Amino acid sequence: MEPRLQLAQDKALARLIRAFKSRQPDTVNAYLKALGTLHTLSWLNVLLIFWQEPGASNVNRPSAWSKLSRQVVKGSKRILISNVQALEKRYVYDVGDTKGEQVVDTPWIHGDADCYLILIQHHIGQLGIVLNYPGSATNLSTRNEVTIKKGMPAATEFPVLCKELARQLQTREGRKTTRHLQDLELEATIFILTSTLRLKNCSVTTDFIGLYQEGPEQLAESLNFIQRTSSQLIEVCLCQFHMGGAQ
Repeated sequence: MEPRLQLAQDKALARLIRAFKSRQPDTVNAYLKALGTLHTLSWLNVLLIFWQEPGASNVNRPSAWSKLSRQVVKGSKRILISNVQALEKRYVYDVGDTKGEQVVDTPWIHGDADCYLILIQHHIGQLGIVLNYPGSATNLSTRNEVTIKKGMPAATEFPVLCKELARQLQTREGRKTTRHLQDLELEATIFILTSTLRLKNCSVTTDFIGLYQEGPEQLAESLNFIQRTSSQLIEVCLCQFHMGGAQ
């Protein structure tokens, strides 16, 4: 790995760890929200962007912006991240530092829990997970089976169902960690998801300081799981809307 990139990554992670240790929930939550906004990028690249350009919402290389008929404004701040293999540095620019053709926003993010719920239910079936809605039951998850209490409003059921789906994915990975940390990873995943989809009236946890427990390696593993899982759930909701899967 290039020394400058390694140094930037080390500094970025150390700075985030300081935020955890000094109990700065606003900083931690802002970073988690950035994981949703930039959900196609790795957790470490989002972290690099978060410290360099906190308000970044859509980043690309100059060549990619050019294909979208936009040009980087001269003198704009370049943002250091790594390539896909995470070994070499590359520079990107936020959409706010470009000019040209208008960038189409994501119109299918509309905060409608009913539509998102249908998409997640379908995705669960595609993963080979059995979904049950018995008349009287508590929400629980066993291997390849999820049971959800029947009759909940969509705004309540959606985060509950997504959390149990994330638990299934967590179980399949087989990482050994504490139940408390597992639950925090799941809550952080749902926090990112509901924030990105602009869902209202969803009851979610907002205190994730406990994610840092056993050092940098453990935190990196947790953030990696949170990013990959939240990104998968976001893509399920957004891409199918984009392709006309829901109206």
